[in-house]
Amino acid sequence: MAVSRRERLAYQVKEAVSSILLYEMQDPRLGFTTITGVELSGDLRNAKVLISVLGDEKQQIVTINAIRHARGYIQKMLGDKLSVRYVPLIAFEVDDSVKRSINLSKALRESRESQEIEDDNDEDKQ
Repeated sequence: MAVSRRERLAYQVKEAVSSILLYEMQDPRLGFTTITGVELSGDLRNAKVLISVLGDEKQQIVTINAIRHARGYIQKMLGDKLSVRYVPLIAFEVDDSVKRSINLSKALRESRESQEIEDDNDEDKQ
């Protein structure tokens, strides 16, 4: 199956922004940040970069604000790394899917444990 141009560019943007955040940004406010995805517009001119930050609520807010503040620098570095005619204009948004999946896993584990306890209690009564 052929990979579309949009998918290729989204992957390149994701890799480049990850590299910039990891190796080129020297901001101490940056926490443990993961780029979870990139959504490109139909004309490939705008990119929504989805980020997830590990840590408490305060750490997440500080990190998100630091990344948004450095958007111009990240945009310029992205232009240096990509070889396209028009570098997509990036915008950062919080992706809470990682947090939701952790909470869901925790709820499932607790449900399974409570079910096992109920099963053990039912066996003891018989």
